[in-house]
Amino acid sequence: GKGPPPPPGEKGKGKGGKAPPPPKAGAKAAGAAHDDAARAKSKAKQQQLAKLKPLVWQKLTYAEEGTIWAHGDDDDFEISKPMLETIFAWGASGTRVTAAKSEAPEEAKKSLTCSARVLSICIGLHSLRHLTPDEIRKAILRLDAQALPLTSTDLLLAQDTKSGQPTVLPTPEEIEAARAYVESGESFEMLDDASKFLVAVHDVPFLQDRLMLHRFRGCFGAQIEEIRVALGVVNDALREVRYSKSFASILRLILKTGNLLNDGTSRGDALGFKMSTLVQLSQLKQVASKDGETAVAAAGPTSLTLVDHLVSIIIEQRPELLGVGEELSSVRPAARIELDDVAKNIQALHAEVRRISLSAGKQEPSPEAKPQDRAEDLKDDVFRTLAPNFVASAQGQLAEMDAMLAKTIETYVDVACFFGEKRSTRPQDRPPAHEWLGFIQTFLRDFARSVETYRTREEKEAQRIRRLKERRGRSSLPAKIGDATPEDEEGAREGQNQVPGARQDRRRAASLGTCRDANPQSPPQSPQEHPRQKPQQPQQPQSQPQSQPQQQHRQQREPASSPFGSRRRPQLRSIPQPVAQRGPTG
Repeated sequence: GKGPPPPPGEKGKGKGGKAPPPPKAGAKAAGAAHDDAARAKSKAKQQQLAKLKPLVWQKLTYAEEGTIWAHGDDDDFEISKPMLETIFAWGASGTRVTAAKSEAPEEAKKSLTCSARVLSICIGLHSLRHLTPDEIRKAILRLDAQALPLTSTDLLLAQDTKSGQPTVLPTPEEIEAARAYVESGESFEMLDDASKFLVAVHDVPFLQDRLMLHRFRGCFGAQIEEIRVALGVVNDALREVRYSKSFASILRLILKTGNLLNDGTSRGDALGFKMSTLVQLSQLKQVASKDGETAVAAAGPTSLTLVDHLVSIIIEQRPELLGVGEELSSVRPAARIELDDVAKNIQALHAEVRRISLSAGKQEPSPEAKPQDRAEDLKDDVFRTLAPNFVASAQGQLAEMDAMLAKTIETYVDVACFFGEKRSTRPQDRPPAHEWLGFIQTFLRDFARSVETYRTREEKEAQRIRRLKERRGRSSLPAKIGDATPEDEEGAREGQNQVPGARQDRRRAASLGTCRDANPQSPPQSPQEHPRQKPQQPQQPQSQPQSQPQQQHRQQREPASSPFGSRRRPQLRSIPQPVAQRGPTG
């Protein structure tokens, strides 16, 4: 028969089967709505979680018993989540604060210049950030030193090194833009900080000259005092060199030594020398001997120079000349001051004063400014009265500096001619003052070094002699034969003569030698005698014969003769020998 019928689920699977019918439209719409709701809920949850700034920490996923975290959250603190959202919310997280900001967005500020100029002006005004643009304007009009210190004034007057344009003050184009904005009647609050400054100062009369006067007036006194001190130091140095007796004596010593060195040459028989010669003294060093050593053993690791030799002569003969460095104490600072630089500084001050004088002569307010602005400027402006008074005072002080500089140059010419320089109207025919004083300063430096070297060498020599005397005090002989002097040898002989019995021992030794020479037939010592047996010495002739015990007793009491002291020579006992072993007697 037929098989069982197919199951209901497999019906229509074959080729002849039909596809399942599509779902109804209502069911499809319900599923899509469910998915959108789930997606919106997940998105809202993510927004709610990401609304606050996270706290970065290392989270513990379990709390062990015995730790602080095992007790759980027992403290009854109440934390307001809306407050956390207000304080720690992200930028556009939907909080009240950010929402308020988003509802009223800030309008963009207007600028009267380019972005590069805005940055440059803001950097220059950083030191004046505590002042508003109107306060800066009033400080410039009144030339207030407290509100406008010199550092801030320098920043306002700064210029670009390449173009020469001001970096903070308004340019002509910016002045026109600021004037047009003022005439338009728009609010200043719509401008950025740099543009507000440009509008505030664009109509200040002689803005740059005014600030230059303010800066110049603040530093003029210090510059005049600096020039006055420099010229005073040079005058003091020239006066010390001219009237120093110690320096004159040293120059005559150098002249005499140089003539001895140059004797027989074209350089000899000199009547004087120029100050440039002082630099060459330290270059002349002593020659080495044939064995390669220097002529002076105490010269140390380096050879002696002519300055060292002059110092040794001065210490031995004229030690009072060693204080020449103290007499010429102003030479060192004066050698660093160039009169040409001083003259240039004075001329620069003259140029600044002339510039201010010209500005003060045409101190009228800008014709383009409004009448009310001109009235305010004239009312608060002190430039009209301050500039002429300052110019008159500055010109008087500069005239004094000109006279002082001329007097210093004249003094230098007189002193240089006194020491052998030629008097000429052309400055290039003689060395500058700082160079001429530099020759003397170089010699004083070398002279001081030589004096210090000489004293160090003397201290080492004194220490060597002291150690030598300490060694000689512990021994009667000198430490080295070469170190012994005739006085030391005489003292050693006297010390030997003072030893008890030393002189008698020398006489006895001499007499024994004479007796030995007089008896050449004395029998020689037998080779079979005991090696420690002392040979029998011949006795001195005496007026009365002495017995053998008395002679042995005397030999034991008398010390042995020694030219080096009273050291006793040990007595050797003779060992009796058998009669059969003795040699034949003659």
